[in-house]
Amino acid sequence: LGHVFVDLGDDKKALVSYEKAARLRPTLAEAQENYGVLLLRQGFATEATRAFEAAGKNEPRSGRAQLHLGNGLRAEKRYADAEQAYKMALELDAALLDARFNLGLLYIDNPVPGQEELVRLQKGLAALKDYQAKAKPEPAVAARLADYIDATDKRIQKEIKRREREERRKKEDATAKPDPGTPKPGAAVTPPVAKPPAAPLPAPPATAGGVK
Repeated sequence: LGHVFVDLGDDKKALVSYEKAARLRPTLAEAQENYGVLLLRQGFATEATRAFEAAGKNEPRSGRAQLHLGNGLRAEKRYADAEQAYKMALELDAALLDARFNLGLLYIDNPVPGQEELVRLQKGLAALKDYQAKAKPEPAVAARLADYIDATDKRIQKEIKRREREERRKKEDATAKPDPGTPKPGAAVTPPVAKPPAAPLPAPPATAGGVK
């Protein structure tokens, strides 16, 4: 019944229907997934993630359950966990191209902890190109995807050039740095001050009575 309401565009009734199905059949992964998808669509990321986690427990070998879990975790900004869920989805089902696509978006759009920007962008670009080659999306989607790939490639090239400039600047600074023992150009050099000569020793006192 929930599918009917979704087709009619009535998400509120669909949500009630899916929630009831998930509650009455908690071990049915499909019910949990449908409920989670609609929760996520309406902005309830935490609740959606719980439903996807339940679906994953019911069907631990389901790549699609892990894909949905990754989407929920990403919406919660738990990017490292989302990455692991997408990777698990691909391990369980290498043909699940939506997982590769979403993994690519995760890398490009989100700061995954422990990964620097250039590495993330390169991994994301590779994932999207792989999706582009294998999924063969319809023309409208393909055009948007191509634009996104092109924009990502430009970001990568810009970051590479920025790093190259930074590296050159560091080398130039290191080359131009003067020796600590060399006086700076134009600085006055004070000559060493000569010590005055030592005073002569006094003559010994004369003997009384004069010299005989």
